[in-house]
Amino acid sequence: MLIILTCRDLHRMRAFYREVFAWKVEVDTPNYIEFKVEGASFLGLMEAALTQTFIGERQMSLEPGAVRPIELYLRVESPLEQIAKLVEAGAELTSPLQMRSWGEEAAYLLDPEGNILAISSLSGAP
Repeated sequence: MLIILTCRDLHRMRAFYREVFAWKVEVDTPNYIEFKVEGASFLGLMEAALTQTFIGERQMSLEPGAVRPIELYLRVESPLEQIAKLVEAGAELTSPLQMRSWGEEAAYLLDPEGNILAISSLSGAP
């Protein structure tokens, strides 16, 4: 699986995700970066100008301060540790780690460009 996020500041986002998750960079071009998350899962970051060429005349909005309608739900070994790294790297904690209605403990954050990050434990349990 490959998920691609559109970015205003590709280099800032590359540094953010590399610092916080230490994922291996698989592709690194001037306007696209791809990380290997695990197994056959990858996260790509694409410069907004390049993404715009794929959607024709439709307008894409990447206004600073706006929350994007995408959520990356990541299950990690140590949620509290990962949340601390995210905040230290510039993410905004919007909802602390707590039990959710679907039975998992998860926290919600926004990355530097407003993408929603949910952090839960690998097991999905507290």
